[in-house]
Amino acid sequence: MIRDKGKRLLYHDGNYIVFDLETTGLSPANDEIIEISAIRVRQNQAADEFSTLVNPHIPIPYAATQVNGITDSMVASAPDLRQALDDFLAFVGRDILVGHNIHTFDTNFLYDGAVRELGTKVTNDYVDTLYLARNCLPTLRHHRLTDLAEHFSISTKGAHRALQDCHMNYQCYLELGKLWKEKERLRKISEKKQKKDRNRFCSSAHFTFSHIGLRRRYLRRPCRFPRRCCRGHFVIRICRKFLFRKRRLQKPGSQRACLQRSRRQYPLFQRLGFRGSC
Repeated sequence: MIRDKGKRLLYHDGNYIVFDLETTGLSPANDEIIEISAIRVRQNQAADEFSTLVNPHIPIPYAATQVNGITDSMVASAPDLRQALDDFLAFVGRDILVGHNIHTFDTNFLYDGAVRELGTKVTNDYVDTLYLARNCLPTLRHHRLTDLAEHFSISTKGAHRALQDCHMNYQCYLELGKLWKEKERLRKISEKKQKKDRNRFCSSAHFTFSHIGLRRRYLRRPCRFPRRCCRGHFVIRICRKFLFRKRRLQKPGSQRACLQRSRRQYPLFQRLGFRGSC
C-alpha cells in the first residue's frame, strides 16, 4: 500500500505533538490500535495531554498484553477506533508529530486507520526520534526509547504504556535537540572556515566555458570549485599556483608577466579575452 504521508523531518523546534500508540501487533493490515496518547508542546513546554484506550472489537493477544499490560476488560467500555481517531486528529490539528520509530510503525497504523474509519489522510510532517538519535548518538549501541532514556538518566517506569512513553520521549527529544543544535553550530563553523580557506588559497582567475568540452580540452586537471554564472555557463576557478608553476620553475618573473606568457601559450586565454587580472 502506498501511503501519502507527510514529510519526515530530522528535527523541529518550537511547537509540536509528541504521540505514541499501543497495538495488538506489528502489522497495520492485520492488527488494531488499542491506545492513543499525545502531549501538546508549545515553545518546548508541555501544554496539554490527550490519552484514550481504544476498543479493537477483537481479543487482545496474550503477547501484546505481556508488553503493554492492556487487557480485554480494560478496553471493553472504551470508544471505538473511529471516535478515538476523530478526537485525536482534532487534538493534533496541523502540528508537527514527534515520536519514536513512528516512520515505519505508528504513522502507518495512524494513516491506515484514518483512511479506513474516517476516509481522510493524515499528512502531518513528523520527526522520528529514532533517526535523530542515530544521528546525534552514533556510538550508542542501541537506540530504543528505553536506551535513550537510560542514557539521559530519565526514568523508564511505566514504559510501553502510551502516555508514559510520550513523557519519556518528550524529555529525550529535548536532550537530543541540545545535541542537534550543538552539532549544527559546529558544522556551520566548519563550513565557514572551509570557505575562508578556499577563498584564501584559491583566489584566482575566472574562465567562462560555453560547454564542458572546452574545460576538458584546456585544463590539465579537473577543477575543484565549479559553479554556474547567470548565463548558465561553467565558471572555473584555477589556483594561481597551478597557473604559474611551470613558469616559476623555468624563469623568475612577476605574476603579470606569467599571465602574458600564458596568453601566448594557451589559445583559451586569447579566445576568452583574458586581460591578466586576477
